[in-house]
Amino acid sequence: MTVDEVPTFPPLMRGEETPRGQDPFAKAVAQAALGTDAGLVTWTCDEAAMRAALVLAPEAPLERAITVTFAVALGLGDAI
Repeated sequence: MTVDEVPTFPPLMRGEETPRGQDPFAKAVAQAALGTDAGLVTWTCDEAAMRAALVLAPEAPLERAITVTFAVALGLGDAI
């Protein structure tokens, strides 16, 4: 992917570009705190790397849902 390209996302996700120099994770956390829907992908891309963060909404209480973060990280790593 080049710096000028815009990524496309599956139907249940929507992308929101984060300005260069800003942290997409911080933006995702802020949007989640405001109540955004699950599936938001905040991203930024420069010459060195593309960084992204995905907002998820668990269907179970956080104490139980947090245990899947390792599995999600592995799946995301395999997908990329």
